[in-house]
Amino acid sequence: MPIKFIALKQPGKTVVESLAALYPENPYLRNEYAQARQAQGHIPWVLGLTDSNVLLSGCIGLVKTRHWIDRTLEIPSTNEPADPIFWTELIAFCTNHRISYLELDTYGSRPFPFPDLPHVAYRGRRTEYVLDLGVDLFSALDSKHKQSLKKARAAEVTIETSLDAGRAAEHAGLFAATLDR
Repeated sequence: MPIKFIALKQPGKTVVESLAALYPENPYLRNEYAQARQAQGHIPWVLGLTDSNVLLSGCIGLVKTRHWIDRTLEIPSTNEPADPIFWTELIAFCTNHRISYLELDTYGSRPFPFPDLPHVAYRGRRTEYVLDLGVDLFSALDSKHKQSLKKARAAEVTIETSLDAGRAAEHAGLFAATLDR
């Protein structure tokens, strides 16, 4: 069978997990990420290429509609497609779904050359760093950051992670309170 472009709106967990299996090091291709962005009002899609119903390459696209004339497709982690047909089909997808803005980013992706796409408004360079958390990061901090960290340790500050929306609201409230100072 020939390579085929797929666009799956609000894909199930199994589809996203098969995409994540292609790029195990990429946190932007996880079901949890798609769900978190959906909770923010985006509609998740899996966009990719298949051959005989086997996913060859792909990404998560997020559609956000602000009003009837402003629809954005954001792809936070664009990966190199298995075939250049992906780009032609992606542009056709945008046309068919009345996408006004296409934002392609490469967070967590392996580097690859982007093709020249039509109507590019901005193309920027960026650098992504991967930190080895197994080393002593404290020694690499400047003196002001070290002082702040020592104060936090003395005050027994802890860092917690949570998926609870109430905790996120609490954090946002604390953040807003610091802006009022």
